[in-house]
Amino acid sequence: MASERIKQMRIRREELKKHLLDAQAIQKRYYNKGHIPKEFEIGDEVLLSIKNIWTKRIKKKLNYRWLGPFKVVRKTKGN
Repeated sequence: MASERIKQMRIRREELKKHLLDAQAIQKRYYNKGHIPKEFEIGDEVLLSIKNIWTKRIKKKLNYRWLGPFKVVRKTKGN
């Protein structure tokens, strides 16, 4: 009885794992379809998103959306 239950649980787990991998592949395909990688060279001017930067503004909605422009001084290895 218990061994049957364990066997069923293992089968179900493998099915769920397959479904999860399929869903991840679909999400990856849709992301890559519209994604354009950005490459910057030394000396280019770029804007920095303020999304994860804390400022001393009282109201967030009155905050600037972008900071800069900043010059690229060096390149790092990308992912």
